[in-house]
Amino acid sequence: MSPLKREVLAIWAVNAFGQVFLLGSRFNHSCIPNIHFAYNPNLGKETFYTVRYITAGEELTITYIDCMNRTKGQRQVGLDERGFVCDCPACENTKERAMKEEQRAKMLDLDQDLAISLRLRTPAAWSSTI
Repeated sequence: MSPLKREVLAIWAVNAFGQVFLLGSRFNHSCIPNIHFAYNPNLGKETFYTVRYITAGEELTITYIDCMNRTKGQRQVGLDERGFVCDCPACENTKERAMKEEQRAKMLDLDQDLAISLRLRTPAAWSSTI
């Protein structure tokens, strides 16, 4: 396979989420995105929604992976499949990010405890996770 064909296939593999969306596949990834995308069956189209205020000139970003309550290492595993290392503000190597990473790890633990409690359906277990 020629290098050009290999590059084109690699770009397609990274940017295809379900289907290839001509506009949507142009958005870059961030672990703290400012837009969310979802398929709208009424319109028969992928639609994009802002999730917070966006300032003029700010880059629009989506997340390529499930970032909710995941540590940087866990997020990077999903990004490895897409062939890149994230350098968004949530992944920067700073003291502030390290403190937030600790909070994110605690949230993940609580989320897992709650999921187990819900599966067991025991009120006593629910109260211990709150």
